[in-house]
Amino acid sequence: MRKLFVLLIAVSLALIIAAGVFFFYYFPVKMRPAREYRAASAQFDRGEYVSAALQFEDMKGYSDSAERAKAAWLAAGDAAFKEGDLAQTRTYYLKGGADTQMFEKLDSEYYKQGVQAYADNKRVEAENCFSCISEGSAYLALLDQVRISCGERFLKDGDLESAEKVLRLCGDASRSEISGLWTDAGSERLTTYDLSGASYCFAKAIAFAGDELNDAVTRRIDEEWAAAARRASAEGNSALADKLLARTGSSSEVRLAAVYTEAASAEAEGRLAEALALYCRAAGYSDADARADALRPRLRSYFNAGGSGCFATLEDGKVGFEGDWGVYTAPDWNAVSIACGMSRFVLGVTEDGRVTFTGNDSDGCGAVGSWSGVTAVAAGRSHSVALTSDGRVLACGADDAGQVSGVASWEGVTAVACGARFTVGLKSDGTLLACGDDSSGQCGVSGVTGAAAVACGAAHTVWLRSDGTAGAVGDDSFGQCGVSSWSGLAAVFAGANHTVGLLRDGTLIACGDNSHGECEVAGYTGVLSVACGDGFTLILTENGTRIRLGN
Repeated sequence: MRKLFVLLIAVSLALIIAAGVFFFYYFPVKMRPAREYRAASAQFDRGEYVSAALQFEDMKGYSDSAERAKAAWLAAGDAAFKEGDLAQTRTYYLKGGADTQMFEKLDSEYYKQGVQAYADNKRVEAENCFSCISEGSAYLALLDQVRISCGERFLKDGDLESAEKVLRLCGDASRSEISGLWTDAGSERLTTYDLSGASYCFAKAIAFAGDELNDAVTRRIDEEWAAAARRASAEGNSALADKLLARTGSSSEVRLAAVYTEAASAEAEGRLAEALALYCRAAGYSDADARADALRPRLRSYFNAGGSGCFATLEDGKVGFEGDWGVYTAPDWNAVSIACGMSRFVLGVTEDGRVTFTGNDSDGCGAVGSWSGVTAVAAGRSHSVALTSDGRVLACGADDAGQVSGVASWEGVTAVACGARFTVGLKSDGTLLACGDDSSGQCGVSGVTGAAAVACGAAHTVWLRSDGTAGAVGDDSFGQCGVSSWSGLAAVFAGANHTVGLLRDGTLIACGDNSHGECEVAGYTGVLSVACGDGFTLILTENGTRIRLGN
C-alpha cells in the first residue's frame, strides 16, 4: 500500500512538472509564437499589412519574423503609395528598409506634386512636398528651376511680394539668375516710370547678387536709370529726367543701402538668419553692425535637438518639427523658445508664458496645458520641465527616478536642462541643482560654482563657467566629459553621448562619441547656433547656412 502511495505521488509530481513545462516553456516559447506567426501571416495575406508588421515585430527572434516584418512594412508602403498617401508611404518604407528604387519612385511623386502645387500657386504645399525628397536625389537639383519659373510668373503678374517669397527659397547657385530676373523686372517698371516699383526690384537684384556680382549688377542698374532719364528728357519731361538721373551712381554707399534695406525687410518678416547674413554684408552702413549683434543671441536658440533623428527649429515664432518620419510645422504657436524631447515631442513657450506641446505624449509629458508664467522649457526622454518668471520649476511626465518630483522645492533658478532621466537647474548664484537618475554620477553637481549655463546629454551634465571654461560630470564612456581643457567658450551643447563647445570667435570644439561624425566640427567658422542629438550635430552659421553632421 505504501509503495502504491509513493507511486501516485511520483506520478502526480511528474504530471505537474510536465504541465509546468508545457504552460511555462513549451506553450509560450514554441506554441504561442507559432500561433501568432500564423495569425500575422493571415493578416498579411488579407492585406492588413500594418497589423501584420507590428505582430511580426513583437516576435523578435522567432523564425523569419524580422524579415516578414520588413516585408509587411514595404507592402504597407506600396499600398499607401497606390492610395496617394505619400507621408505614410515614406514612414512605412523607412521602417521596412526600402531600397533606392522604392525611394526614387516616392521622390518622383513628391516632385510631381510639388511642381503641380507651384503651378496652382500653392507655395507652402509645394515646399512641403519638396522637403520630403530624399537626400542625394537627382530631383533636388531641379527644384530651383521650378521655383524660378514660378517666381518669374509672379513678376510678370506684378505680384512682387509672392515672387520674393518663392525666389528666396533658391540656393546660392541660382543667385545670379535670380538677380537678373529682378533687374529685368525693374527695367520693365521703368518703361512706365514706376520709380517705386523699379527701386524695389533693383534693391532685390543687388541683395540676391552677392558681393561678387554687385559691381556688374549695379552698373547695369545705373544704365537702366540713365536710359529712362534720356527717354524722359526726349519726351520733354526734364523734372522726371532729373529724378531718374539722381538714382544713378555705382558707389559702395548705394550697394550698402540696398543690402541694408533688404536686411531690415528680412528681419521684419522674421527671416532672422537671412537678415543677419545681409546685415553682415552691409557692415559699416547705418546701424547694420548693431542690428547684427542684436540678432546673434536671438538665433542661438534657433535649433533644439531631441533623440535619434529628431529636432525642432524656431524662427519668427513658428516651430518646425523634423524627424525621420517627416516634417511638421506649428505656425500658430507664436513661440519664443522651444525644447525637443528624446522620445519625439516638442515644447514651446508662447509670448504670454503658456506652454504648448506636440508629439509623443508618453508618461504624461504633455500635461502642460495649465502651466503659466513660463520663460523657458527643457525636455528629457519622457519628461517636460519649465522655468517660471519667479525662479520656480514645473515638471510632468515620467518620474521613475525622481526627475519630476525632485524639482518641486527648487527656487531661485535661472535656467533648466534635462538628460534622459534627470533634471538640472542653474541658480542665480552660479550653483547647480540636480535630481533624478544618478547612476553615472550625472547629478553630482553640488560643488559646482561660477556656472553661467548648463546642458545635459543622455547621462552627462556639462556647464559653462563665466570665465569661458567648462566642466562636466557623468557618463564618460565616450570621452564626452573631456572638456576640462576648453577655454574661450561662449556656449556649450550636449548630445546623447557627445559635447560641443561654441568659442567666442565663432568656431567649434567637440568631444565624445564620433561614430557617426557628429564631432567633426573643425573648420566651421561664423557659427551662431548649435544643437546636439543622439548621434548628430546641427549648426547654423552667420550666413544662414544650416549644416547637419552625423546620423
